[in-house]
Amino acid sequence: MVFDQQVTAGAFAGEMDVYLKVDDYTCSEYQNGVRPLRESGILAGPGLSYWNEFSNHMTVKPLAELFAGTVGYDGTTQGGVRLRPR
Repeated sequence: MVFDQQVTAGAFAGEMDVYLKVDDYTCSEYQNGVRPLRESGILAGPGLSYWNEFSNHMTVKPLAELFAGTVGYDGTTQGGVRLRPR
């Protein structure tokens, strides 16, 4: 879902987008060919991006996103002790 709004401030004119984003997060670590750790989960949150082209043709496109969610942990410690979420 994206909401567009025109922004004008003095000599600057640009475009701002506010949106919701959902991401499937997965992270795995490997040690000597063995996977001792895997984290995964769904992260969701709002985002804000801005686009502006100045009169000298320089374009600026910053963005900010905030994510929240629960990531499951499945792995072992460096000593080999198995850890799983409860």
